[in-house]
Amino acid sequence: MDVTDKTRKLCEEILNMCRANLFIKLRYLDIAIFNFEFLCDEFTDTVAGDGVNYHYSPEYIFASYKKGRGKVAADYLHCVLHFVFKHPFVSPSIDRRLWNLSCDIASETIAASMGIDDNEPERREEERAASEKIRSVTGLITAEKVYDYFHTTPVTEDELISLEDLFTRDSHELWYPEEDRSKSEGSGSEKNETGGGGMPSLTEQEWEDISRRIQIDLESDSDKYGDTAGGIVQNIEEVTRDKVDYSSFLKKFARRRERMKINEDEFDYIFYSYGLQLYQNMPLIEPLEYKEIDQISEFVIAIDTSGSCHGKTVQQFLNKTYSILMDTESFFTKVNIHIIQCDAAVQNDYKITSRKEFDDYIRDMPLSGFGGTDFRPVFEYTDRMIENKELKRLNGLIYFTDGRGRFPQKAPAYPVAFIFVEENKKKPEVPPWAMQLVLTEGDIANLR
Repeated sequence: MDVTDKTRKLCEEILNMCRANLFIKLRYLDIAIFNFEFLCDEFTDTVAGDGVNYHYSPEYIFASYKKGRGKVAADYLHCVLHFVFKHPFVSPSIDRRLWNLSCDIASETIAASMGIDDNEPERREEERAASEKIRSVTGLITAEKVYDYFHTTPVTEDELISLEDLFTRDSHELWYPEEDRSKSEGSGSEKNETGGGGMPSLTEQEWEDISRRIQIDLESDSDKYGDTAGGIVQNIEEVTRDKVDYSSFLKKFARRRERMKINEDEFDYIFYSYGLQLYQNMPLIEPLEYKEIDQISEFVIAIDTSGSCHGKTVQQFLNKTYSILMDTESFFTKVNIHIIQCDAAVQNDYKITSRKEFDDYIRDMPLSGFGGTDFRPVFEYTDRMIENKELKRLNGLIYFTDGRGRFPQKAPAYPVAFIFVEENKKKPEVPPWAMQLVLTEGDIANLR
């Protein structure tokens, strides 16, 4: 189709009219709704957002408008919600097909709750039935939870295709920076300054600011917006909460010790070199031989193997913990790490004293137990190891669990942290002497 100025003008009149109607109904999304410029794009078959521009195919806009202006508005709202929920800003290693579908399901489910008529009532009803099936497992529809659902629930290829046909409205090709769309130089508006690919630079922080503003507005007037506000806020919370820096958290257990190493931070090369020149190879000062470093030498990792903790999740958690412990600045040459599997009782204790032993354990790692959960036996077992001098300078104990168990009444003599696998929004109660970190399965897969 030869795109003329008249065609572009007509398409943008349609888009502006639909955007204005959305604004009238959804004023709390005002800044997000008007944060796009419209861009006629010969490389797009449907519509696509890059965070700055809303790329559209004129043929697609005209075909959608023939079905009713509600279809054009629903497509635009769907794209806006992707960016409000920060769906495009993900790791390059993510499974794109499943992530794209998860994002479409999340956006469509929230959009349906807003009462926007898309002139396709049968499609909306099918979407509702499909999302409710997923919600029965996840408890909440967010892209992150739906993505986890697809990794833990058997779904056939035909079911995936059916869901894609039902929930897809826009193209996500611009989300991924390595996509080369071979655009001619100078196409797009001046605002579309790209940062190494399809996504314009600096848009992630801009959209995070927009999301937080929407969240604050909705939370401050939640009675006015009802269930719609709740769904949007929950999706925003999923992406605006602080990312988990597990490495820093783990190092809270490190104990400061002296290690034979030149402390370059306190070594003054000026005086050292001056001495060599003045006294003929006699330095004024010698470099300090000791440096204090946060290091981990003795550690207990308790793994809850009750029925509610999945083997895959345990494997991922241990792999991430292993990677952090192997950091050269935090791992002693000689270590004494105990990985204890437990449910209502201690099932086994695997002692790690070298990298090879850790590698062997991670490679095989048989799980045992799968009964109920009681935290107390692990602490009793650890206390006995201290009494028997098996553990002499225990840095701390970290307990990986779903949170359902009985805690010791007395605080132990060493630092303790509980890592909870989040199954719902209610955080488990922990004793005041313990640290806690709540993770989703998605967090565990992306721990750093």
